[in-house]
Amino acid sequence: MNENHKRLEAAVAACPPGDDRKRVRLLNQLGMELVNIDSGRALEVSLQSQSLCIGPEADAERADALNLEALARCNLCDLARAKEIGQEAFRLYEKLGGNTGKAIGLNTLGNIYARLGEYAKALVNHLSALRLKQESGDQAGQAEVLNNVGGDYELMSDYANGLDYYCKSLAIRRLLDDRVGQAVSLMNIGGIYEQLGEYKKALECHADSIELFAGSDDGRCGSAYNNMGEIYRKQGEFQNALNHYHRALKITEAAGDRQASIGIMINIGQVSLKMGHPERAEKLFSRSLQAALAIGEKHYQAESLLALGKLLLDQHLTEQGFSFLKQALDIGNELRARTITQRGHQILSQAHKQAGEHRQALEHFEQFYRISQEMHDEAAERKRQGLTAQFETQQAEHKAEVFRLKNVELAKTFQQLRDLHRSLQEADAQKAKLLNSVNRKNKQLETMAREDALTGLLNRRSLDLELAKEFSKARRFKKKLMVAIADIDHFRGINGLHGHQAGDSVLKVVAELVSKNLRLIDTAARYGGEEFVIVMPETPQEGAMLVCERIRKEIERYRWSKIAPGLAVTVSIGLAGDLSVPDHEKMLSAADARLAKAKRAGRNRVCG
Repeated sequence: MNENHKRLEAAVAACPPGDDRKRVRLLNQLGMELVNIDSGRALEVSLQSQSLCIGPEADAERADALNLEALARCNLCDLARAKEIGQEAFRLYEKLGGNTGKAIGLNTLGNIYARLGEYAKALVNHLSALRLKQESGDQAGQAEVLNNVGGDYELMSDYANGLDYYCKSLAIRRLLDDRVGQAVSLMNIGGIYEQLGEYKKALECHADSIELFAGSDDGRCGSAYNNMGEIYRKQGEFQNALNHYHRALKITEAAGDRQASIGIMINIGQVSLKMGHPERAEKLFSRSLQAALAIGEKHYQAESLLALGKLLLDQHLTEQGFSFLKQALDIGNELRARTITQRGHQILSQAHKQAGEHRQALEHFEQFYRISQEMHDEAAERKRQGLTAQFETQQAEHKAEVFRLKNVELAKTFQQLRDLHRSLQEADAQKAKLLNSVNRKNKQLETMAREDALTGLLNRRSLDLELAKEFSKARRFKKKLMVAIADIDHFRGINGLHGHQAGDSVLKVVAELVSKNLRLIDTAARYGGEEFVIVMPETPQEGAMLVCERIRKEIERYRWSKIAPGLAVTVSIGLAGDLSVPDHEKMLSAADARLAKAKRAGRNRVCG
């Protein structure tokens, strides 16, 4: 608990009996301090405050208490009830009149719609709140709402607009010398850079954010450390990630931020697994589950159950593992949290497959694939809705302006109407431009979902679909089908001696040399870190051997010294084409076995 929380708790306790108005105002302030760190306690405070609001003279305080309840229920994933309470609070603010209360209500409704995944409605409410804040000259309020608008665009994967609004929020907070506000805006900017894969810029933003938090007891400083830990984890720097997570946990626990602490515990558990400490990970996941249950935080309950379930399955404790995963799926379905249900079905599919339970494995894989497709389609639709909402908001504002000017003298009104018409034409052109941009970005997203970002080849998921299709076609039409797995010899040594940048360059060149030796009907994919898979339909074994040998020689003869002095690269290739195996995965396994044989025989060779 920070000093502000302690001060407000003490003020509530010291409030004299009978002074309910003062007590309610203090309770509402305390609840707003707690709402993002202990939503369960904030909910209790809001209900206590409402019980003290007697008569119409307390409507202003009642509206604030209802608004607090809506925010708390939103954080606790009781979204349907949060929406109802938020709308009730907004109606009361409207009845009271004045822009301040209406802006608060609209901002809260925007936050709730964002959690519901209704991003177009979230954007409309946040933009309306922003207009009211601008009309009242509330710069601090503008900065807060600008930050939320940036969040709406980020959720719609419109990172350019998201970054623009976050930067506008940061600029106002710098003018106000609001160091904590600046820190929050920089964290969000860092989040955008992380999404774009610009990890160096993201780390710089989070480091600047931590520096701005210095001297405050704000628990959100822990979030900055946690974000840095996430980036280091993505880069495989697990010890660095662990150090930042532990720092984050220390800060959030000291601040009493129980919700953030649970998420960080899960992150520490995941990194502990990566570092080979499953017992430590299990303790952390169990601890996070108990903490989430204690405060009624269902999202983190599901995350903890997923992590525990997968860990137990990996340890062959199948009965308990399946139980935890099914509990996670039930919560995910209750919350309509697709990321939870998607991962749950994926883990269950893999577990049933390893257990030889192919029917159950297929059922869960089909659910995983269906949810993945729905998430992709919904992301594109949300982006389109967001652009439409932005345009419709502009139109509504123009209409409001026309109505406001209806009593102005005719000549002035006529001129303004002409300007408005021109503005609408420009807005139409902008809308068409934005919709074209959405279509381009949708195509880019489809490409990103199919291709490996570094080499431009198909990724593992796309390969699985392509190979399954070709395997089925070859068996149906009694055609030949050959599959090869190529592995770069001693690749870890290349990274260790010449650096990861040289390693990335090697992967790109190998991908190019593989692709240039294939036909249009052949498929190449990056299968793992330094492994590539080649699918050759309608190809006999002798022809496939010739192709693989040609690829092997070209890689061996390539002038690798252009990348790094003294660098030499070879590949080993395993080849399989037995269509009598049960499925395409077994064919891939056969190629992998031949690859292992090539490795054992001395590497730099093709084994078919």
